[in-house]
Amino acid sequence: MNVLVAVEASDASSPHHLEFAGQLARAYGGGVTRFDAAPQPHLAQAVLEAADRQGCDLIVIGTEGLDPFISRFLDSPAHEVLEARRLPVLVVHPGQAGLRKRGRRTVLAAMADAAYSARVLQHALHLAKALGAEVKVVHVGSREEDPVATLLHPADPHPSQVMVAQAAGELGRQGVRVEGLVVPNYAGLAGELAQTADRVDADVIVIGSSGKLDLGQWLMGSIAEAVLHLSRRPVLVVPRGVAEK
Repeated sequence: MNVLVAVEASDASSPHHLEFAGQLARAYGGGVTRFDAAPQPHLAQAVLEAADRQGCDLIVIGTEGLDPFISRFLDSPAHEVLEARRLPVLVVHPGQAGLRKRGRRTVLAAMADAAYSARVLQHALHLAKALGAEVKVVHVGSREEDPVATLLHPADPHPSQVMVAQAAGELGRQGVRVEGLVVPNYAGLAGELAQTADRVDADVIVIGSSGKLDLGQWLMGSIAEAVLHLSRRPVLVVPRGVAEK
């Protein structure tokens, strides 16, 4: 896998982005292309064109995130690169110093439905194999799937639990350590994913790019962008239709 990393000389986080991209490229046995992301018109388009010229499979780009009332992320090159939906994009927040060098690594794969999430799971599988990481397959279900409610009202497994168990079983047969988790939805889809990423101490969140939000989060445009707002962990956004190479 060849990785293009967009860095800006004046950005103190640029060395972290380069380190992150280098770790991924080495894990995959690929190379890194550095792109000077100095402020310029149509920066996002320039990043995408550079990735095409260099035959890159993944873009690493930083963002300052989105605070609650100022659409800083929605106006940023990172947002525009994501909106193009041409390549997987790993978005890194300031201060993230790359993957942990020791100890267990964890990849969180956010699962929606089986068909839509196939490419997310594929990317999570290959990322976990490259990094020697465990995969947590996480689906945010309904409140009916609360563990306490399940104990009080035992019944056949909920369809979401069956779906996640099947996905986890398939990844396990591919040779990675894996656990399937169905999380009841009390804090919203993006909120539950961000909180779960903290609980499992995920190194990377892998998520698809076209899930829709509820009315209270419509400004974000997608669950992936909302997770970028709510979590400070690296987020790998996989566009619909992009398979792992």
